[in-house]
Amino acid sequence: MLTDLFTAVSIGFFLSFVLGPVFFVLIETSITKGFKAAVSLDLGVVLADVFFILFCYYTSKQLVDNINNQPGLFVLGGAILALYGAYIFIQRKKEDKKIELEESSTNYFGLFIKGFALNIINIAVLLFWAGVILVVVPNLNKNNSLGVFSFFATILATYFITDLIKLFIAKKLSSKINKKNTSFIKIILSLILFISGVALILKGAL
Repeated sequence: MLTDLFTAVSIGFFLSFVLGPVFFVLIETSITKGFKAAVSLDLGVVLADVFFILFCYYTSKQLVDNINNQPGLFVLGGAILALYGAYIFIQRKKEDKKIELEESSTNYFGLFIKGFALNIINIAVLLFWAGVILVVVPNLNKNNSLGVFSFFATILATYFITDLIKLFIAKKLSSKINKKNTSFIKIILSLILFISGVALILKGAL
């Protein structure tokens, strides 16, 4: 039981610090739009993870085989990520008018949808959860539905709590952010999204 808990907490902590597109979008959102805005985005990300987990739990083995036989899914997801990265790069100066944005004017629901969409298009995330279910779940002490869902609930809770701490720290650092380095952050973010997208496209094409 303690082994399962440790495994779940470790995976959740690892997920929070995976240097993928979501990691950098969350940090950028916390700095430029505020803590509450970043939390809204993160809740959308978590919902997408819940969707993936449920989907993979019932279709994992067949799912992995189907994805490997349909590389076009990687190309599609990669193209969307790359285009989103290019969009952020093009729009970066238009959005740098004022850094201290009022959180009351932020569209939290829109950010929630953005977080969900950003995670749901990443086929690599789907494969990650399928891999956890295929490799880790069979070795759990309680390999039944309740035990499995408790395991994944612990992963997501650890992930979300770690993200809250991370976003709070990022928000505290926002007082040291000015227009120049905010633009730099967005350039880095756009490059990461673009490179991640190109990597997925290449994975699907090769």
